[in-house]
Amino acid sequence: MCLPQRRWRVTFFPTHFLHLLYNRIMRLIPMLVHYIWWHYTMAIADLVRNYFNLVAFLRNFFSLNHLTRNLFAPWRRLGEEYPGHFDLAAFLTALLVNTLMRLVGFIFRVILIIFGLLVVVASVFIFAVVLFIWLLIPAILVFLI
Repeated sequence: MCLPQRRWRVTFFPTHFLHLLYNRIMRLIPMLVHYIWWHYTMAIADLVRNYFNLVAFLRNFFSLNHLTRNLFAPWRRLGEEYPGHFDLAAFLTALLVNTLMRLVGFIFRVILIIFGLLVVVASVFIFAVVLFIWLLIPAILVFLI
């Protein structure tokens, strides 16, 4: 009794290769779903929190609260002491110097406040661009493939 001979089939893609490919794809799908969930929930929350930390840093770096509280203070505490006795020339000199120092302090503080506010406004626009790009990154990656 002779056993029938087995005929070997030759295919372009071996079945084993297809099973390996299927297994790899099936392992990637949960990871991609988790990534998309993270990208649009947790990462955006972290991005917003980091932005608010940046704004707080910029506010403290430019000392906006301190500058507005001391807007009319003399520049670097420079000033002239008023005479203890009545001397009109010394009194007017001290008044003029103190007024000029307050004016110089006002001008420099206003310039610093405006510059600090411009930096904060620029950070708003930069944050909007970063957030827009962040939302589009998965779509860009899909179109690049």
